[in-house]
Amino acid sequence: LHSTSRRQRQMCIRDRLQTSKELYVHRSTVFYRLDRIQKLTGVNLQDARERLKLLISFYMLEKNL
Repeated sequence: LHSTSRRQRQMCIRDRLQTSKELYVHRSTVFYRLDRIQKLTGVNLQDARERLKLLISFYMLEKNL
């Protein structure tokens, strides 16, 4: 769970190209995953408030809150 949420968090808050380099995946993979997250959750990752809610959720999952 920890590494998965860390990856998701990185993809949400950072430059997508930089994220692909750090995760050792092709940049199209990052774009695909972000698109998939948005479609499945309905979260608009372009909206700072929605990204904040998502990041708080990841934090709570990591800390088992």
